[in-house]
Parts: sequence; structure tokens; C-alpha cells
Amino acid sequence: MSQETELAENYRKHAKALRAAATFDSDAKTSLILKRIARDYDQMAQALEAVARAGDATHRPGRQA
Repeated sequence: MSQETELAENYRKHAKALRAAATFDSDAKTSLILKRIARDYDQMAQALEAVARAGDATHRPGRQA
């Protein structure tokens, strides 16, 4: 597992925890903020996964980087 993939996995765990916290928060404004932060973590995870895929593509056998 690459560093990017591992970090992306951690970001997804944080996003999941934030969404769970948002469901228990009785303040609608706070809940919305938590959900937005969770979305940001998901977007960062997607970006890191794309970086990992790009890195994998450049390190395939027979390909010069």
C-alpha cells in the first residue's frame, strides 16, 4: 500500500466519523459544518487515490519514467 493510499484511507475514516458525529449533533449549523468537512476529507482522499494511480501507471514494467 502506498503512502497516498494509506493516507486516503485515513481521510475516509475521518470523514465517516464526522458524518456519524453530525447525526448526533442537535445544532443544524454544526451538523452542516461537520458534513462539509467530511466531504472535504472525501475529496482529499479521491485526490490522493488519483495520485497513487498515476504513480502506479508510471512504474509499470516496460515503461520508462
